[in-house]
Amino acid sequence: MEEKDIHDLLKYLADHGFQGKDLEAALIARIRSGLPEFSIDHRINFNYQKELTVSYRLNFKMNHQVGAYLFDRNQASCITPPKIENEQYDAINTIELDWQMSQVHWELYFKGGTVTGADNQGMAQQCIEKINLLLRSNENDQIGFARMMMFKHWPKEQLGSDWVSSYNARFQRERDFSNEVHANLAYHLLTGQLDALYEKVVDTGMDMVSRYDLYNALSDHLESNSDSFSLHADFFQQDCQGSVQLFIFNSGNAYEVGRQSISLTRHPAIDHKVINGIDTAALETEMAAVNWKNDHELFIFREDDVPDFKPKAEAIFKQMNSIKDDPDGQKIYDLLSLRYWADSTFFENFICERAWDFSASLPKHEMDLPPGMEIRLGINLLAGRPIMAHLVDKSKGASDLWVKLDNNRPPDDPHVYFTGVTKDEVGALVFSLPLMPDLERGIITDLISGERVKTQHKNGRPLLIEADPQNKTLKIFSVDGRLIPVNIHFDPDWQPPSYLVEHSKKERDHLSAGAMKKKPDTSSNLRL
Repeated sequence: MEEKDIHDLLKYLADHGFQGKDLEAALIARIRSGLPEFSIDHRINFNYQKELTVSYRLNFKMNHQVGAYLFDRNQASCITPPKIENEQYDAINTIELDWQMSQVHWELYFKGGTVTGADNQGMAQQCIEKINLLLRSNENDQIGFARMMMFKHWPKEQLGSDWVSSYNARFQRERDFSNEVHANLAYHLLTGQLDALYEKVVDTGMDMVSRYDLYNALSDHLESNSDSFSLHADFFQQDCQGSVQLFIFNSGNAYEVGRQSISLTRHPAIDHKVINGIDTAALETEMAAVNWKNDHELFIFREDDVPDFKPKAEAIFKQMNSIKDDPDGQKIYDLLSLRYWADSTFFENFICERAWDFSASLPKHEMDLPPGMEIRLGINLLAGRPIMAHLVDKSKGASDLWVKLDNNRPPDDPHVYFTGVTKDEVGALVFSLPLMPDLERGIITDLISGERVKTQHKNGRPLLIEADPQNKTLKIFSVDGRLIPVNIHFDPDWQPPSYLVEHSKKERDHLSAGAMKKKPDTSSNLRL
């Protein structure tokens, strides 16, 4: 094996976290032996868990095609430190003894070497005396703790074979890894650190608001064994878009989720018109009924062939192209594409740079979330929707108390609390609507959380519903976001809220402008 090949192999190992003079010397010696395959034991200490040591068995095989040894895979193993509870056994405190045991260099002590400094002979003797007292107590819990201290701190050759196997089964971790897995990532996988952090991030709800691959992102960060890092994910909704940032830090024993921040831009209303014979309001209704993130709803896939648009997607695409270059239609095209095509694997490519620039120029609403608050609640508040107060602040226990954000208030106190409907009253409002029965119960929790919920009328028409606690009612929208005036309480003296009056006027103005003109034919087949 040539020197260059050895250098390349050592570099590959170093790039994956395996390095050191001892490893290099052992590798060169084994290469010179000419064996068809061999393994080398390598150890790495990780300071995050009191010098937890991971043992790696690195396996190498001769690749005769290239005439060099290649790193094949490795087996990693470690003993995870037992968690010590604060207990008192007569004069012996468990936390204190654990700390004292950690101060002694036990391998050196048992080999008869000189123990000086913090690892002094006197402390070692004190620890042994306490261990003996616990073992002579004839109390199972004290004997078990003494064995745990020995298992955790002493060299394994000093442990009794009659009981050590049960402790190995409890605390020993072993796992095989491919040659592509970094040593740091193997450690985090082996000890459960990665999975534990992933669960903490999932608890924030980040996976529910973005298609971001959290697990792979966390894996990439933990490969570097950083003390701290941040996760950034964009989200796109019909009425807004923005980003979420989570700050992750290492507390010394585990990774934790720290500060959570959200930045959100609300989409402006669209001033619909008739452009080249196309009613853009009707076009938006068609676009809102399509799931643009589901390729199987958009394309016809055939083996060994370029996929075709499905008829509905093709018709919408042609209508959008028809208004795209019209001076009166450009802004409408931009807003529609931002609302419905952002985060679509294919159609996002048709959002103009002009649209992204316009989106970046819009006001941004930002907030840091209180500890324990779900990300989706923060997004809903920033989007201008109220939520029940106890979901933000558990001390706000009133059943009819709600909260919303007021941008005119000081940044450090933007919340406005007000009295509205109770959760049961929200449920009563939902049950009074002619919705599909199997969709009713599941939306109540979403409504009090500030969600704009997609549901379906009994006649099959899709709807969007949002809580309006101040007016003790529900806001009902078409799927393209247009308000539908509904007197839910069947009150003959009902006065519609001001936002409904304003909306009705806009609808009348739109209809009087000739919005019902015939659309151009879109039946031709469009290939991708």
